[in-house]
Amino acid sequence: MLADEAATDAVLGRGTPDFAPHVAGRTVVHMGTTSPHYSRGLEADVRAAGGGYVEAPVSGSRVPAEKGQLVAMVAGERRPWSRSARCCGRCAGRCSCADRPRMRC
Repeated sequence: MLADEAATDAVLGRGTPDFAPHVAGRTVVHMGTTSPHYSRGLEADVRAAGGGYVEAPVSGSRVPAEKGQLVAMVAGERRPWSRSARCCGRCAGRCSCADRPRMRC
């Protein structure tokens, strides 16, 4: 989990030539809490670069996180989700996936 939009972009190299090689053929599981506008843009950029994208913000605090008992609110396409379910399960005690919502903000 990364702290904010700037941290996410920096780690992925978003906006640089390094971005596509970092995400192509991989699934990005975005577990931070960011604006819907940012999340839609990140998903579009990841998919355009040949990667998969799963939105999985978590709810909880430090103690549940240390115990692997966070609650992940997951949305995305089933195929990327199925490839990343084990990863999410290590961070969150409860995880389930729904198709990506069509949010308008």
